Amino acid sequence: MKVFLLFIIMLSMFLSLAFCQQDELSVEVMPHTTTAYVSGDFMNTIRITNVSDRDQAFCFLGCYSLKTDSSLIFFPYMCLSNMSLPKRLGPGERIEMQLYLRISEKANPKEFTFRVSFQSFCSAVRDISPTIQEGKAFWSNPVTIKIKPKQQILSNN
Repeated sequence: MKVFLLFIIMLSMFLSLAFCQQDELSVEVMPHTTTAYVSGDFMNTIRITNVSDRDQAFCFLGCYSLKTDSSLIFFPYMCLSNMSLPKRLGPGERIEMQLYLRISEKANPKEFTFRVSFQSFCSAVRDISPTIQEGKAFWSNPVTIKIKPKQQILSNN
């Protein structure tokens, strides 16, 4: 009986590893600074990498495809929002974007951690057969920045 139970446990572990769903894409956020100001913008490099062992096809709709997990940090500009760009990445290939994020005026000065997600939206694109499920979110690594009070503009008058 013990041998049979051990066999069942080992079989279930093998099957779960064999059929485990691997993420297709990885999202990384790399702020160009460690400090940002309330109501201010800060530049980031956002990298989307195909981490699977096969080609991945998806659609990038600018900032409509990207969002943060906090209403206190957001994408302030349209950044290609009216363009649907079909993309195909081979294994290990990546795309990088330089995009601003803005700190909300409601944010309190402190250390703050956030993440960015990418979602593919291909329903309006006819030239691509996406391999990424429509609307599936791929979340970035957590990123921590220090938020300082709103920067005052000094006048020479």
